[in-house]
Amino acid sequence: MGTFPVELSWYRVFSLPDFAGSPWDVTGSFNITRVHVGCSSTLGTPTLNATVYSYTGSDGTLFSSTIDQSYLTQIGQGSAQVSSQTCNADVAIPVSVSQPIQAGAAFVVQVGVIETLDYDSNVVPSCSIDPAFDIGANSSTELRRSYFQSPTSGCAATTPTQSTGSADVLIAVEGTAD
Repeated sequence: MGTFPVELSWYRVFSLPDFAGSPWDVTGSFNITRVHVGCSSTLGTPTLNATVYSYTGSDGTLFSSTIDQSYLTQIGQGSAQVSSQTCNADVAIPVSVSQPIQAGAAFVVQVGVIETLDYDSNVVPSCSIDPAFDIGANSSTELRRSYFQSPTSGCAATTPTQSTGSADVLIAVEGTAD
């Protein structure tokens, strides 16, 4: 038996026009200050990394069966450590973003963690693993789809979380509207 690092990433797509009505009333640009992640369970104290991307493609390419990463431009990032004391709740990750999301634009948030897993028991092909960090999920309908990716465990492409047998992940953003 041996161990190796496994990179896990969850993505959530957002479109500012979805937030123009009540209760959000975002009609101008939006300055992201935090990424919020649901935490279902954790072993140890993994570090979560949040990355914010602007999106330059059309809605039709963004909200498809995978995320075309050639349309993503990184505009911000941050990290936070999670422990069993902070899990089973909302984990807030402060992010430093170089520019606001412009009115009418779409953006993508990626939350990632690198874990060390056993060779023989934890890695199963086709996007199914037993992680030390388990992101919170929501069975209610989200405004936009969420995705999962783990290049080191057989899931190289961004895959809709619902097609892996999971509900949409709990990733939200906080900020100020202009």
